[in-house]
Amino acid sequence: MTDLSKKILFAQNNKNTIGVRMDLKTMYSKSTASMKSSMIRELVSSTKGIPGLISFAGGFPSPQTFLVEELVEIFKNVISEHGTDIL
Repeated sequence: MTDLSKKILFAQNNKNTIGVRMDLKTMYSKSTASMKSSMIRELVSSTKGIPGLISFAGGFPSPQTFLVEELVEIFKNVISEHGTDIL
């Protein structure tokens, strides 16, 4: 059994793992772990925290555009109805 399989089984069998974060970087392939960020990605990321700025680059929509309560309900329904298939 691989380390990943052990971690998944532990998470599935331990009801107290809600909210616990796994260090996914330990599961990256060698090529993914060695990837470097690009200059463009760094520039776009640096604009993320500017108050009032709505960036149309890099996929950072304004947080106010998200319908949080609706998304919570959708996520709850999807996980409860299809959790084992999508996780």
